[in-house]
Amino acid sequence: MNPVAIYPYKEDAHIRKMRVQAWYRAVVKTSGLSTRDLERKFSESDAGRKVNRSCVWNKYRRGEVVPRSGQKPGGGANLVDRVEAEYPETAKWLYLPMWRLLDRAPMEMSEIRQCYESLPPPIRSIFIHQEAEPSSLFWRTRPLDCKREGELLLRFESLDGLTAVLVLQRESIIVQCRQQHAASRVVL
Repeated sequence: MNPVAIYPYKEDAHIRKMRVQAWYRAVVKTSGLSTRDLERKFSESDAGRKVNRSCVWNKYRRGEVVPRSGQKPGGGANLVDRVEAEYPETAKWLYLPMWRLLDRAPMEMSEIRQCYESLPPPIRSIFIHQEAEPSSLFWRTRPLDCKREGELLLRFESLDGLTAVLVLQRESIIVQCRQQHAASRVVL
């Protein structure tokens, strides 16, 4: 399940493709295995013998199909969870908040807050008041200087910093603040 998107929306096909390709590349880099080796290693087994799959890992490489996560109806883990168990930190590439933020589908302010709350504490503290309860109406730490905050966030040189700048930009659209939008665009 995607931990960020709480409202159903139709994911842009290009975003979905990039998301799957990023996951595939993370698995290849972490495992050191080729597409063919991944196909062999993670193919389903039926009564102890391997079942040939129709080059599904090539489809992941091209971003044509999305791998499943969670439990299978009959029990057992789906592919993303099996790969994650073997190669930790790969599944996150499918579920980064960045993918939802890059999608053009409208967002709700609750999704924006959830994105901020998903950030690591040093970055989250720039936006979310430390004593804010999940249900509290007022959760912002202080008024933002988007240009200053954006430049600070990019100094982290991480996906979390980039994600925070993207959240600032999406928030500016929701609250209809042209100055915040312009400042966050300048940073990017």
